[in-house]
Order: sequence, then structure tokens, then C-alpha cells
Amino acid sequence: MHVTDMQAAALRAFLVHDSEEAATLTRRLGGTDSPGYEYLALAALSAAAKRCFQAGYTHADLVRYIAALRLRRLADGEQYDFDPVTGENVLQSVLGQSVRPTGAPEERFRAVIALLDTFTETGLPTGADVDGLLTEARELADQWLAEQGL
Repeated sequence: MHVTDMQAAALRAFLVHDSEEAATLTRRLGGTDSPGYEYLALAALSAAAKRCFQAGYTHADLVRYIAALRLRRLADGEQYDFDPVTGENVLQSVLGQSVRPTGAPEERFRAVIALLDTFTETGLPTGADVDGLLTEARELADQWLAEQGL
């Protein structure tokens, strides 16, 4: 299985904050396309996080980042919150640290989306930046899918 153009288009719509288009495309993906989309989002988060957290960051830096992110999202409502330990775990994982996954898959994906949304708000000022991130993420997601035999 490889990342499809529809999955990439759905994530691109999310990254450029076109919530209507992102919701429409995500609904069209359905359950069978879900793993590819989830791997693509995780790969995009990995690429974005590595751009943000260069060498020299500490675990405390990640904890502070998650705390600040959750604080900023409080006004958005409880449905946009996520477990901080799961968020820290996801962030450590995408930065290449060997960690044992915590939290239910749905909670982990909620953290992925929240983190990706935050990284892209400041780190992708142009459409070309979004396309560059998607290209990098698609290659990585395809690699991960192949490794998983999907």
C-alpha cells in the first residue's frame, strides 16, 4: 500500500487550514484508507517536529511544549484536548526516540493532529512549504507502510 493522492489532498487541506475541504476529503477516505492517512499525518508530524526541535532539546523542552500547546487549545473546547503523556510520547517517537507507545490509538492520533496543526501554523508560511512537507512525508509514510507490509 502506498499513500494515495486522495490521502495527500486531505492532509494538504488540513495543513492549509481549509477545514471544509479537509472534512469532505477525510470523510471520503473511509475506514479502508485510514491507515495510509494516519501514517501520512504521522510522517508529516515527524518532518515538522524535526524542523522545530533541532539537536540539543531536552525532555523538559518537550513537556513544556505540550503544556503550552494544551493551554493554547483550552479555549477551543474539551474535544480538542489530548492526554499530555500521550502527546509527549508521540512527540518523542516522531523525533526518533525509542519509546513504548502509550494511550489508545484514537488518543495517539488526536495528539498527532493537534501537534501537526500547531507545527504547521508557524512552520509552513507558504503553499510551497506545505507541498515540500507533504512530499517528504509521503516518501516517509510509503517507507513505513512497506515496512509494516501494508
